[in-house]
Amino acid sequence: MRAGGVVRFAVVDDASRPLSSIWRVWLHGDDIYAAVRSLAGEFKTSLHVSGRSRHAFATDEAAQRFLQPGRDRATSRWHRPDPQVPGGTLLLQIIFPEPALGASLSRYELPSGLVRLQPPPKNHVIYVSIVATAAGVKTEGPRFADRPTHTLASWRTPSDTTVWVVAHDALLTEDNLTALDNARRLATAVVDQAILPPRSDEQPSELRGFFILKTSDGVGRIIDHSMEFVRWSGASPAQDIG
Repeated sequence: MRAGGVVRFAVVDDASRPLSSIWRVWLHGDDIYAAVRSLAGEFKTSLHVSGRSRHAFATDEAAQRFLQPGRDRATSRWHRPDPQVPGGTLLLQIIFPEPALGASLSRYELPSGLVRLQPPPKNHVIYVSIVATAAGVKTEGPRFADRPTHTLASWRTPSDTTVWVVAHDALLTEDNLTALDNARRLATAVVDQAILPPRSDEQPSELRGFFILKTSDGVGRIIDHSMEFVRWSGASPAQDIG
């Protein structure tokens, strides 16, 4: 267990080809951050020790490409929830549903030190969870129900809290499927208006993104998702927004 650090992870197939975005979670002092590795300089999730959390553009320049001038760089804010179990607080989940994984990228070079998550079984989902345990709590790591849970990283903060990054899989629920369907429709409505990069056999590309879920329990949640359905969508924005 180190005092501060970073972990990078992605869903990777048996041929070492990524099926998801590569995510980065890191610790700076007592504050925790998460972002897609390639976008960390533009958009990130911040979980501050003060209890303030937010999803936000990292710079005004990045925000100006998507927001009206003068708008707050934060797209959403919330406050850290109360501990769900004595001494333990679930702060954020990055979610990888099996139906949302993309095609293998045979020419993509994986970074060194990447934690490789095995693809989930059909109709399952991987949850990568960020959990904080209070000073004095003795545990070998958080556990979720009866599912095997794997520790990807753990760090001790200057205030003696321990931050855990753990992964487990579970069966997709009807609520999961409804959230996926709603997010896909909205994403098609918004992104279908953009100019998307062409796809070719010579230079294979995989358009990926993520959906930020609105939750009422104080836990931040993000769905990692292939955006190829957006590239080939023929629906107009008005039709999809309904």
